[in-house]
Amino acid sequence: MRAVVTGGAGFLGSHLCERLLEDGWQVLCVDNLVTGVAQNVAHLQGRKGFESIQHNVSEPLYLNDAVDGVLHFASPASPVDYADHPIATLKVGTLGTHNMLGLARAKRGFHHGLPPRP
Repeated sequence: MRAVVTGGAGFLGSHLCERLLEDGWQVLCVDNLVTGVAQNVAHLQGRKGFESIQHNVSEPLYLNDAVDGVLHFASPASPVDYADHPIATLKVGTLGTHNMLGLARAKRGFHHGLPPRP
C-alpha cells in the first residue's frame, strides 16, 4: 500500500508518515516547506518505503506510480502562519484540496489494473 501525505513535514503530517511506515505502508511525503520543517522527517530519510518531495500542492501533482491513499494535511497551522501567509493558506485549502482530490480520483483503481480515470 502506498500513501501520499501532503504537509508531511509538518507536526501532524510527520507523525502520520512515521505511523504509516510502521504499519507497512510506502509513504510519499509532500511538503513545500513554507511552514513544514524538513528536520521533522529527517529521521525517516533513507528508510525503506519513504520518499519525500518538495512540492506546493496548490499546483497539480502528477505521479506515475500507484497510490492507495491521499491524506491531505498541507496547510499553515497557526494564527501566526495564517497572518504571514494569508493567500497561500487560502490556496492550499482550495486549490490544494482540489488538486489532491484530483490525484485520488485519477489513481482510483490504478492498483487493480484499471486505467486511471480521466
